[in-house]
Amino acid sequence: MHWPANCLLLLVIIKLSYQQRCPFSGGELHALATNAISEDEAGGELRPYLDKLKNSRNLIKPEPGEDLFHTQNLLPENGQSYRPSDDNRYDELTLNSFIQRSVRLECAFPPKTCANETLAYRSFDGSCNNLAYPGYGMANSRYSRILNPKYSDGKYLPPKSSSGEALPNAHLLSLSLYGDETYLDSFRTVLTMQWGQFVAHDISDFMSHPRLGDCCENANHKLCYSIPLHAQGPITLSTGKTCMSFARGLSDADISCPKSDLPYAEKISKTTPYMDLSSLYGNSLEYSLKTRTYQGGLLKTVWYNHQQFLPITPNVNGECQSKVDHCYDIPDKRNQFTPTIAVIHTILVREHNRLATELAQLNPLYTDEKLFQLARKINIAQYQKISYYDWLPLLLGGMHSYSSGLIYDVEPRDHVNDYDESSDPAALAENAGAAFRYAHNQIPGWFSLVSSDRLHNKTLRLSNYFQRQGILDMVQMDGNFDALVRGLITQLQKRADDNMDKEIKYYLGRNVLHEFGMDLKAIDIQRGRDFGLASYNDYREYCGLPRAYKWSDFATEISQEVHITIKFL
Repeated sequence: MHWPANCLLLLVIIKLSYQQRCPFSGGELHALATNAISEDEAGGELRPYLDKLKNSRNLIKPEPGEDLFHTQNLLPENGQSYRPSDDNRYDELTLNSFIQRSVRLECAFPPKTCANETLAYRSFDGSCNNLAYPGYGMANSRYSRILNPKYSDGKYLPPKSSSGEALPNAHLLSLSLYGDETYLDSFRTVLTMQWGQFVAHDISDFMSHPRLGDCCENANHKLCYSIPLHAQGPITLSTGKTCMSFARGLSDADISCPKSDLPYAEKISKTTPYMDLSSLYGNSLEYSLKTRTYQGGLLKTVWYNHQQFLPITPNVNGECQSKVDHCYDIPDKRNQFTPTIAVIHTILVREHNRLATELAQLNPLYTDEKLFQLARKINIAQYQKISYYDWLPLLLGGMHSYSSGLIYDVEPRDHVNDYDESSDPAALAENAGAAFRYAHNQIPGWFSLVSSDRLHNKTLRLSNYFQRQGILDMVQMDGNFDALVRGLITQLQKRADDNMDKEIKYYLGRNVLHEFGMDLKAIDIQRGRDFGLASYNDYREYCGLPRAYKWSDFATEISQEVHITIKFL
């Protein structure tokens, strides 16, 4: 990975590490699971939540003018779960309607107060994680930045070159600078890449317009920023397409948001920036209610071949965010675009249900609400531990992880409090527009399905399943789920270099009638421009490298072949 890309990625992770109140010390995990309390006490621990509502109708049907985002911290009286009554369809329809309205295109507005300093469980929308600044870390909030953007008009429009001309075509840059060879990492498996993609989805998801349509056909819309395809490139030669649709992410100039002193428009992230498994539980109380069975603290699943899988929903009103008949009914629809990320999501849902079941056996007086919240809390803690102590050292190296204060050499039950209430946890634009996109180079075009005896392998072609109906059937087909898991932990991932697999560079999202589809690297380049990211030279300087004034100044970090190509383009 080129410096300063490595520097930016390190800064992104460091920023994450000081944002959250630690969910548990090691000893607390054991105590929570084994110390039973009475049902009255279980309900009582939930009472500090904000302005509890008196019944389920009020919970899902706010008064006119009530801010939808402010209801996301609320739980019903005495810790009892909301559950649509079996004989009253109105409740279920109202809940679905409320969810639709709660994800309308506007920013979150911070709550005025937090009820109590002893809030037992984190909110779903990220509010009140920081008691000094309750609005820090909320879903549907602005991104933050390391460096100010370089919009061409200083406020909103995509950047141009220093001479005022359009920047080089993103697809041409992809074709010219990135090869399609495959070189494998020496020891990291595909699970490293796939876990990283899940983390990226958990902390960032830029808001987009849901009904914009194809930008190649709507080129004059201000949100359209499509990519012309090179006439002699393989996609155009194969399909005849001359344009790749690209829509800009929404900013506070496009939707209603709290007032800002920023002199430029800032993009909006739909997720909380915390590592809180909002992909599983949702970014609002309303959506979290939809994920639950209301029995034993469990999340919804379907049983097939004696295994739990994610629930399925018909694609009504484009809910699936792709052209399929059915999809997984989960909060983050991106976690079903490929079979392997669906596997990771499924494992974490199964783990929640395992925890809830174990807690119910240990503490038979716990309510459904108590079991759900405790299982969620422990699941998030385990996810954070895996991400920081197992995944990050593979990504950044163990030495950097320790020296940067991301992880600590402590005993498992020791508590480390490095929380900084002055740190705004907002997701970084540099993360969404550049840093975490480096992992796209590590995605294999073919995934291994490994048999239980490790002797027989099958392969799965990524473009055959990307955003397609067949994912559901393939993952649930007898033995495939376990075979994919074994593949994730044994198949070596691609090396982080200047190559992208052909499946990613040419074939992703292809029509069943065509071999070629879209160019993900061109989309990565265009997304960085959409965010108006500062120049490479600016980030070099920020990360401690000397500013480059001539092409030869790049020689240490960029090969001569590459900078000659860039100079020519």
